[in-house]
Amino acid sequence: MADALDRLAAPNSDEPLTGLTTEELRRRRNDLQRTEEALSYVRRVLQGRLDIVLDERKHRAEGTGGRDVSSVVADLPKILAEHLTSSGRGALPSLTLPSGEFDDVLTEVDHIIDAARIGSIGRLSDAELTEAAEALTELEHRVSRHRRTLHTSIDALQEEIIRRYKSGEASVDALLP
Repeated sequence: MADALDRLAAPNSDEPLTGLTTEELRRRRNDLQRTEEALSYVRRVLQGRLDIVLDERKHRAEGTGGRDVSSVVADLPKILAEHLTSSGRGALPSLTLPSGEFDDVLTEVDHIIDAARIGSIGRLSDAELTEAAEALTELEHRVSRHRRTLHTSIDALQEEIIRRYKSGEASVDALLP
């Protein structure tokens, strides 16, 4: 999985941006934006599962013991909203990445704790919950680091495109049919 995540977030090239056509800059920017959207989706899946695991651990620490699936489902709106930090766009990402790498990343999330184990979270041992929380946290941090790298690359591409329009090297007229 580590290789799949690294491949998804790998920069396209070390080639200087000034040597690329404006069309190539846009294509690379759009490709990286799609990858970032996909990693954002993966991160949300990770955070949701982590929030459920941490909530179960909190309930146990408070002495209420493991909960059944209906209790967890009833608490989902509170659990999933608790760590919401931004409103986001609210739109589902358009996942048009090569399925191999993206599927490998989601498989790793499922390997840590899949939907069936989340559905029976009350039956997991404290050790299993701790292991899942640690693994999900580590993977979420890696995904976040890769997203930051992608943001830097996207910004550099966008800045070069803007520079070209401001300097007159590129023309808006070229975009019109």
